[in-house]
Amino acid sequence: MNEARIATNKVTVTKPVSIEGDLYIEVSVPNGWDDVKKLVNKVIEVNQLDFCYTGWNSDRNIAYFRHNHRTVGIIK
Repeated sequence: MNEARIATNKVTVTKPVSIEGDLYIEVSVPNGWDDVKKLVNKVIEVNQLDFCYTGWNSDRNIAYFRHNHRTVGIIK
């Protein structure tokens, strides 16, 4: 028998797409705003690039994140 764990703090995203020189990813939010409000103040890291929330399409239930060149880590 194999064991598995459910990943925490991870979401499924699309491959980064370039639009007018900026990179974007999409995140499926099937429960609409209930899912979006959990992601609004989060930074998503994909391939060592940081993406910040930019908005969502309520008709398609998709949240959009744009690559942010200015994010920094906090050193303790």
